Amino acid sequence: MYLYLRILALLILTCTQVGASSRVKVFVSTLPQQYFFEQIGADKIKVSVMVGPGQSPTTFDPTPRQMAELASADLYQSIGVPFERIWMPDIARRIPGLKIVDARKGMTLRNIEGKHDHDNHQPQIDRTKDPHIWTDPLLVKNIADQILQNLIELAPEHSVFFTQNHHSFVQRMDILDKKIRLILSGVKNRSFMVFHPSWGYFADRYDLHQIPVEQEGKSPGAKILANLIQAARNAGIKTILVQKQFSQHSAKILANSLDGNVVAVDPLAYNYPENMEHIAKVIADTAIK
Repeated sequence: MYLYLRILALLILTCTQVGASSRVKVFVSTLPQQYFFEQIGADKIKVSVMVGPGQSPTTFDPTPRQMAELASADLYQSIGVPFERIWMPDIARRIPGLKIVDARKGMTLRNIEGKHDHDNHQPQIDRTKDPHIWTDPLLVKNIADQILQNLIELAPEHSVFFTQNHHSFVQRMDILDKKIRLILSGVKNRSFMVFHPSWGYFADRYDLHQIPVEQEGKSPGAKILANLIQAARNAGIKTILVQKQFSQHSAKILANSLDGNVVAVDPLAYNYPENMEHIAKVIADTAIK
């Protein structure tokens, strides 16, 4: 009996490993992308993310383990965050068989506020474009369309499954869009101030104005800080939004000068719908009605 149970356990383990290895292996750069893929691919795919919780795409470097795991991946979806400008050409060169797609394909990209510049040692790249497309739920529908297309290409036997999940996900993005509009409907002061300009697409979609503290990827000097204080007073802004991946020092100085406060929000959080509703509520709650 003992031998029989051991053999049965080994068979179950083997079958589980075979099932796991047959899943489509996807790599993405950020946690929101992981969420999107998992809503559409569910248990038919395995998604690994480069930039984990609390890490910054600005300073991130892939680990040796991640690079090793990439060698067996089927797909990498980039999204334009800073570390990709250095690492994606290297990844493509090291792993020529890896399919790499850009989540921004076909989209019109906005310019980022503050003349943002993450890596001025690469002048050939246009660094004025804002990569944070996922902060707009309706643009996420475009990302979802690309995800569906690529998953069907890689695992056509699950095409019906992927298509049904995609349809449900797109509907949820429409519902999310309506919820955000309702949350912000009573806000008269449409300006909000952030340290790092991550919310430009969100602001564009919902008729808001994002004012960044960070200038050219750096904390502002004394003159710019004084201008920001005046701009915040003119706009009636008391709250400075920050994210944990960046220094909060300048934001706190600015908030103290306004007798205001600093509130942490994270554009890189995994639970996308919950996070988008949260940022809408923060803006609505802190704005002068």
